[in-house]
Amino acid sequence: MIRRTLEGIFGVQAGMDVDSAMEAFGNYLKHLPLPEGIPRELTEAFSDGELSWQKLLDECDVGAFGCEKEAEEFVRRTFLRTIDSALVNS
Repeated sequence: MIRRTLEGIFGVQAGMDVDSAMEAFGNYLKHLPLPEGIPRELTEAFSDGELSWQKLLDECDVGAFGCEKEAEEFVRRTFLRTIDSALVNS
C-alpha cells in the first residue's frame, strides 16, 4: 500500500504538489482497508532497520532526498500528518 500510494499520489507522474497530494491522500484514506492498512504498514516500515526511505522515495519518483533523515521526515510530515488528520475528521 505504501509503495502504491507513493507512486500514485506523491510520485512525479501524478503531477501534484505536496499539498495537493496530501489532500488526495486524505481522500484516499476514506476507503477501507486503507485507514487500517497504511498505518500498520508504516509502523512496520519504521521498525524495519533495513528499509531506506531515501531509496524507496527515489524508486517511486517522489523525489531525491539528500539523506535518509530528510526522506524519513518527508514521510512523517506527509503521511503521518495526513493520516492523523483523516482519523480525527472521520
